[in-house]
Amino acid sequence: MKYINKTNLGLLLVILIAGAGIFLLRLPNISTSYSSIINIASSLDSALLAVTILLVIFSVMFYFRNLSNEVVEEQEEKHSTVKTYNSTMTKLDNYILSAIKQGHSKEAVRDLLINSGWDEYVVDMSLRKIESKRPR
Repeated sequence: MKYINKTNLGLLLVILIAGAGIFLLRLPNISTSYSSIINIASSLDSALLAVTILLVIFSVMFYFRNLSNEVVEEQEEKHSTVKTYNSTMTKLDNYILSAIKQGHSKEAVRDLLINSGWDEYVVDMSLRKIESKRPR
């Protein structure tokens, strides 16, 4: 349901209208002779059938192209979010390393970051990562 939009609904409507046209051409008209209906219907029916088949093919192609574009945009958005997160974590790690090198205790740096609005879990994760990389 996520990928149903106005364009795809419009294409579905075109297909339904074309299909209804073919159906109506197949109904016999009581006021005209049956043989003339068959001649008219067979020539128009073939043309409408061909047009309908082409509409269906192009509609399906267009739908899947739109679908793939939406999936690509979603993936690019996720990738951008991950890049932003990684950049933010690198800056946080660098800030913590710099503060520790200047002589501040890990607890003081942690408290300052948490009081400044950083998530406690994120700060602790960064401190653990830095601690694991430090030589003993």
